[in-house]
Amino acid sequence: MTRQNITLIGVLKKPADLERVITERWYRIPFDNIPKRRFSHIAFYQPSSFGKEGKCISYYAKVLGWQIAARKDMFPRDVSNRLYLRYFLSKPEQLTKPLINKARTRITFAYTTLSALMKSKDILSLFHVPDINHILGKILKKQKIAYTAEYPVMDMNRLRYRLDFAIICKNGKLDIECDGEKWHSNAAVKIRDTIRNKRLSKKGWSILRLTERDVIKKMPETMRRINNKIAKLGGL
Repeated sequence: MTRQNITLIGVLKKPADLERVITERWYRIPFDNIPKRRFSHIAFYQPSSFGKEGKCISYYAKVLGWQIAARKDMFPRDVSNRLYLRYFLSKPEQLTKPLINKARTRITFAYTTLSALMKSKDILSLFHVPDINHILGKILKKQKIAYTAEYPVMDMNRLRYRLDFAIICKNGKLDIECDGEKWHSNAAVKIRDTIRNKRLSKKGWSILRLTERDVIKKMPETMRRINNKIAKLGGL
C-alpha cells in the first residue's frame, strides 16, 4: 500500500462542515488527534446528525497540503486558541453510490485505500467487518427475545444515544451493545464507551457489551449471559 493510495476516513460533525469541504476546500482535525499515518486522500463520513443524508460516505478529496492553525484563525468569530491540523483539499469528488453504514457501526478516524473506497458496497465491506448486529438480531428473534434496535435515549429533549439492542424487562432495562474490533480497540473510543456506560447506568440501564468473538464464535455462552441478565432484571 503506497502513501498515494492511503485514505483517511474523516468524520464530519454537521452539514456545515461538509459545505465547508465542498466550497472552501479544507478540513480540520484537532491537534490532539493527529493521525499516526501519512495519507493522500480523505473520505468524509456523514454521521446521523445529517438526518436522511447521514450514516454514509459520499465524498472524498485529495490532500494538497496542510498547516497548523488556531481555531480563531479558521473561524473569525471564535476566540479559541485550540490548535488544529488544517488540510487543504482538491475539489471533492462524489462516489457513484454512497457507502451506507447499514449496521450503525460507530465511526472514528480510520484508514482504508482509495481502491477499496471505490470497490466497496457499504461501510462494513470497506473495512471487512462482519455485521455482528445483524447476526445477533437474528438469534434474538429466533430465541423469541423481544427487543428494539437503535433505541433512542433522550437527554433534555435531545437525542443522546442510540442503543444497539434495548430489551425492556419487568424490573429494569437492558442495553446490549455489539462492539466491533475495528472501532472499539481504539483507546479514545474505549474512553467514550466507558463514559457512555456510566451515563446510561444513571438512567437505569444495565449494559452488556459483546465483542465480535462473543457473537461469531461463542454464541451459546453469549446467549447464556444474555438470558442471565434478563433473569436478574425480572424476565421479559
